[in-house]
Amino acid sequence: MTVAGAGAAAVAIAEDVRARRVSTRAVVAAALERIAERDPALNCFTHVRRDAALAEADGIDRQLAGVPFAVKNLFDVAGIVTLAGSRIIAARLEADGVVAAPVAPARG
Repeated sequence: MTVAGAGAAAVAIAEDVRARRVSTRAVVAAALERIAERDPALNCFTHVRRDAALAEADGIDRQLAGVPFAVKNLFDVAGIVTLAGSRIIAARLEADGVVAAPVAPARG
Protein backbone atom coordinates (compact mmCIF):
# COMPACT_ATOMS: atom_id res chain seq x y z
CA MET A 1 0.00 0.00 0.00
CA THR A 2 1.66 3.21 -1.12
CA VAL A 3 -1.25 5.54 -0.46
CA ALA A 4 -0.25 7.53 2.64
CA GLY A 5 2.01 4.59 3.56
CA ALA A 6 1.08 1.16 4.84
CA GLY A 7 -0.39 1.48 8.28
CA ALA A 8 -0.53 5.28 8.07
CA ALA A 9 -2.36 7.05 10.85
CA ALA A 10 -5.93 8.14 10.16
CA VAL A 11 -4.89 11.77 10.62
CA ALA A 12 -2.20 11.49 7.92
CA ILE A 13 -4.62 9.81 5.52
CA ALA A 14 -7.27 12.48 6.18
CA GLU A 15 -4.70 15.26 5.60
CA ASP A 16 -3.69 13.70 2.27
CA VAL A 17 -7.34 13.42 1.20
CA ARG A 18 -8.12 17.02 2.24
CA ALA A 19 -5.01 18.31 0.45
CA ARG A 20 -6.04 16.29 -2.61
CA ARG A 21 -2.70 14.49 -2.68
CA VAL A 22 -4.71 11.27 -2.88
CA SER A 23 -8.34 10.43 -3.63
CA THR A 24 -10.67 8.70 -1.23
CA ARG A 25 -11.14 5.94 -3.79
CA ALA A 26 -7.36 5.32 -3.96
CA VAL A 27 -7.14 5.09 -0.16
CA VAL A 28 -10.09 2.70 0.06
CA ALA A 29 -8.79 0.60 -2.85
CA ALA A 30 -5.39 0.32 -1.14
CA ALA A 31 -7.03 -0.73 2.13
CA LEU A 32 -9.14 -3.34 0.32
CA GLU A 33 -6.01 -4.65 -1.41
CA ARG A 34 -4.27 -5.04 1.94
CA ILE A 35 -7.31 -6.83 3.37
CA ALA A 36 -7.31 -9.22 0.41
CA GLU A 37 -3.60 -9.90 0.89
CA ARG A 38 -3.57 -10.36 4.66
CA ASP A 39 -7.03 -11.59 5.67
CA PRO A 40 -6.66 -15.19 4.45
CA ALA A 41 -3.96 -15.68 7.09
CA LEU A 42 -5.45 -13.41 9.76
CA ASN A 43 -9.16 -14.16 9.29
CA CYS A 44 -10.16 -10.75 10.73
CA PHE A 45 -13.17 -10.02 8.54
CA THR A 46 -16.47 -11.86 8.36
CA HIS A 47 -17.73 -9.51 5.64
CA VAL A 48 -15.94 -7.03 3.36
CA ARG A 49 -18.16 -4.54 1.54
CA ARG A 50 -15.69 -4.15 -1.37
CA ASP A 51 -18.04 -2.90 -4.09
CA ALA A 52 -20.06 -0.73 -1.70
CA ALA A 53 -16.90 0.76 -0.17
CA LEU A 54 -15.51 1.71 -3.58
CA ALA A 55 -18.85 3.17 -4.68
CA GLU A 56 -19.14 5.19 -1.46
CA ALA A 57 -15.55 6.42 -1.84
CA ASP A 58 -16.25 8.06 -5.19
CA GLY A 59 -16.61 11.78 -4.66
CA ILE A 60 -16.17 11.78 -0.88
CA ASP A 61 -12.95 13.74 -0.46
CA ARG A 62 -13.52 15.71 2.72
CA GLN A 63 -12.37 15.62 6.35
CA LEU A 64 -12.08 12.04 7.61
CA ALA A 65 -13.94 10.65 4.62
CA GLY A 66 -11.67 8.22 2.87
CA VAL A 67 -10.08 6.93 6.03
CA PRO A 68 -10.67 3.18 5.97
CA PHE A 69 -12.95 2.17 8.83
CA ALA A 70 -13.70 -1.40 9.85
CA VAL A 71 -16.44 -2.36 12.30
CA LYS A 72 -15.88 -5.48 14.38
CA ASN A 73 -18.68 -7.96 13.86
CA LEU A 74 -19.85 -7.44 17.44
CA PHE A 75 -21.61 -4.23 16.38
CA ASP A 76 -24.67 -3.82 14.21
CA VAL A 77 -24.26 -2.51 10.66
CA ALA A 78 -27.33 -2.21 8.45
CA GLY A 79 -27.54 -5.06 5.94
CA ILE A 80 -24.80 -7.19 7.51
CA VAL A 81 -25.46 -10.19 9.75
CA THR A 82 -24.12 -9.53 13.26
CA LEU A 83 -22.40 -12.70 14.41
CA ALA A 84 -20.70 -11.55 17.63
CA GLY A 85 -18.41 -14.54 17.28
CA SER A 86 -21.22 -17.07 17.04
CA ARG A 87 -23.46 -18.11 14.19
CA ILE A 88 -26.00 -19.24 16.81
CA ILE A 89 -26.90 -15.65 17.69
CA ALA A 90 -26.77 -14.29 14.14
CA ALA A 91 -29.39 -11.62 13.54
CA ARG A 92 -30.02 -9.38 10.55
CA LEU A 93 -30.63 -5.82 11.62
CA GLU A 94 -31.86 -3.11 9.32
CA ALA A 95 -30.17 -0.28 11.21
CA ASP A 96 -26.69 0.77 12.21
CA GLY A 97 -25.74 0.34 15.85
CA VAL A 98 -24.01 2.87 18.07
CA VAL A 99 -20.53 2.25 16.59
CA ALA A 100 -21.45 2.42 12.88
CA ALA A 101 -24.11 5.14 13.09
CA PRO A 102 -21.69 8.11 13.31
CA VAL A 103 -20.04 7.18 9.98
CA ALA A 104 -23.25 6.16 8.21
CA PRO A 105 -23.87 9.64 6.71
CA ALA A 106 -20.50 9.43 4.91
CA ARG A 107 -21.65 6.15 3.32
CA GLY A 108 -24.48 8.00 1.64
